[in-house]
Amino acid sequence: MPHRSLPLLLLLACAPGASDDTLDTDDGTPDAPARVSEPEVVLATTLSFARANAGVSAGFDLDGSAESGVDACGPADYVDPAGHAGIDNAFAALLPIIETTGGQALKDLVQDAVDSGELLLLFELDGHEDAKAGDAVQLSIVRGAGRPTLGGDGVILPSQTFDRRLDLPAAEVTTAVLQDDGSILGEGFDLRLPLHVFDETIDLTLQDGHVRLVPLGDGRWSGTVGGAILTQEVADNVLGFDAVPSSLINAITGALELVADLDPADEGSCTHMSAVMLFDGAPAFLFADEGEGVDTGTGDDAAGG
Repeated sequence: MPHRSLPLLLLLACAPGASDDTLDTDDGTPDAPARVSEPEVVLATTLSFARANAGVSAGFDLDGSAESGVDACGPADYVDPAGHAGIDNAFAALLPIIETTGGQALKDLVQDAVDSGELLLLFELDGHEDAKAGDAVQLSIVRGAGRPTLGGDGVILPSQTFDRRLDLPAAEVTTAVLQDDGSILGEGFDLRLPLHVFDETIDLTLQDGHVRLVPLGDGRWSGTVGGAILTQEVADNVLGFDAVPSSLINAITGALELVADLDPADEGSCTHMSAVMLFDGAPAFLFADEGEGVDTGTGDDAAGG
């Protein structure tokens, strides 16, 4: 007799409402378990300053000159590879001066900082997978800590996990919108970028930041970051260099007033210069708790992978 009651007990156990872990719909069908969406994290595995060639440069129209027709000061604006006018990238004019006088490609110095874990930029995306073109998405730029593992080709391997740098809070992008082509265009953030150049520490802040993320598939992205840098901040950093030849210091400080192209002052000269950086992105992970992290980006306190 007890054996005959066993099928009835099994049916009752499987009936809707028998478990506290499911919710009934109006028609009695149990809902699927609630999904917890995790933000997608993209690590900039390569990073370099955008160069200009024959009047063409990647970047953004930071001062709206293409629409207004007014280019206040500095070198002429560029056209991007897609043909959009008004592109600001004044820092491109400084690259030959830095490399000719300093004797080392700035591209290599920046990439070395990325590969060592000193300059890890991670883009934390949320809400874009279910969004339609024109919808706002959440985007923040996090400075990571940890020494990444490189593959045999010398490029950072995907799907590694990093700490957050507590001394450099995340840059929250004010406005980020999904575009018709699936890319994400964001603006309205300040990004602090301390790094070592020529055995010296330079600490700059990219203001009025703009970012574009373009999906390539398989969790990979390409991207562009641009913004304004206060020329006086650059001069103050460079003048404090001890290990850099005076010829390089003089060349850079002398060129700053000529290349400044944003935010004209009362006397007509501009106070900021535009800069653009390009990156390739691969999927990565961040420790979920924003309270976790380390106070240095040297990679000694947190390992990637």
